Amino acid sequence: KYVSGAFPTTEMVLKAARNVFAHQIAHDLNVRLIVREKLRLHCVISTEPTALGKTEIDEQHLLHCVKRLDQKPIDYVHREKQEPYLIKGLESKLITVKLDIIERTLEGLYKQMLDCFLSRGHSDLATAWNNERTAIIRMALHDKLLPSLRKELLEEITHKAQETVLAECELFLRNIAKFGPHGGKPRHVVSIVWGADSP
Repeated sequence: KYVSGAFPTTEMVLKAARNVFAHQIAHDLNVRLIVREKLRLHCVISTEPTALGKTEIDEQHLLHCVKRLDQKPIDYVHREKQEPYLIKGLESKLITVKLDIIERTLEGLYKQMLDCFLSRGHSDLATAWNNERTAIIRMALHDKLLPSLRKELLEEITHKAQETVLAECELFLRNIAKFGPHGGKPRHVVSIVWGADSP
């Protein structure tokens, strides 16, 4: 019934339907809100040097502190004020940055979404439809929601990096402004007199 020139087989019809449903779920405001908060709270950051980074970043390099991060919590990055280094490394193409949710949190989120979406039936037909629903949830979460929200979070990290640099510049300029104006040439000794006689 639903087969057409654009979708000549039943599998292609199902694939298109999965994509439409996954798109709708991924753009639901409540779903996005929940997943966004999970990502912000339970995000871990990993970095790897690029081919160029492996040769450029040594122990003395400014980006050495972010050359290799292995699933560091985002709170650690904020606490160490490493956002400017991450963004500098990305812009310089010296490192790659990967943002993920902690695995157990991701599994819990996936299960929570399945519980809301799957049928409670046990017939062969219910099982077949549940298989389709499971594929839809996986597509919505892994292929649509997470890539989009990772991009959002990276933009937030970029903004945080800019704020950190501006705050450091402001502090530096304030410290300069604390000193009074330059008082001219410094005084210096031109002669020394010892005793009562003139020099």
